[in-house]
Amino acid sequence: MITQRDVRKLLIKYRDTVQALKKLGIIKTSNVVSGYGEYVAMRKLGLKLQKTGNKGFDGVDKNGKKYEIKSRKATEWNNPTVFPMKKDHLKYFDYLVYTGFDDDWNLIHLLKIPRSSVKPNMHNRVIVNQELIRKFDILETTNRMKPLLK
Repeated sequence: MITQRDVRKLLIKYRDTVQALKKLGIIKTSNVVSGYGEYVAMRKLGLKLQKTGNKGFDGVDKNGKKYEIKSRKATEWNNPTVFPMKKDHLKYFDYLVYTGFDDDWNLIHLLKIPRSSVKPNMHNRVIVNQELIRKFDILETTNRMKPLLK
């Protein structure tokens, strides 16, 4: 049986991990999935990260194109392919980037979707379906470009 002490040890390990990732500059906040997704997208696409709290986009490429990054990590208890996005948010970016990770943190999808192809539904949700994955997944291209970690 697990004890309260065991639970606290696990939580302290989690805290230490988050702090280490922040210190390394891999994440900016305590949202590990989002932060790591931004880190991966920036490295893979050569983007310049914007300041935390920047309205409407997360990164900019060398041509001045703006990128909004959304990330999901598949687990047994969530649906990693749905995220909120209001239609009026579309005016802030040129591309939506979706980073999808499996449960072991392997990057399994890297989609670069032009704004014109982002279609929030009536509930202000964008659904990353097989059609979007087939059409916009650029993971193979970026894997040939450069490694993620030095």
